[in-house]
Amino acid sequence: MLIKDSEFTQVTLANRLGQSVDAEVLCHREGEIDLVVIRSPDQVSARRLAKNAEHFARQLLALCKSTTERLQIVEWREAEEQATLWRWHFSWVGQCPVTAKAAPVKAGHHKLINGILSSLTIAAA
Repeated sequence: MLIKDSEFTQVTLANRLGQSVDAEVLCHREGEIDLVVIRSPDQVSARRLAKNAEHFARQLLALCKSTTERLQIVEWREAEEQATLWRWHFSWVGQCPVTAKAAPVKAGHHKLINGILSSLTIAAA
């Protein structure tokens, strides 16, 4: 499957039990990073992502044709009031993520992430 650059694409990932999980993914290459945004439309999707983060990260690495050094994964959690952004940090051994932690992206903390997602929010409105 080919993921279009800088555009959300519907993909099917396999969770740790081998079950199919549909997700919307955006890959954006800029400078020395490959930003991957995965959209979680509800709390159930966000929990599913958290339980399978390492497994999904390996698949996203391949789908976006990235490397562990370049890959940055951000989760876009949609809520009734507003969307929140969570950046996933992974410890890698070769091409395999062994641990995952998510931390909220604070406004203005990461210009590239905020800029891309701001333009996507405006385009979606």
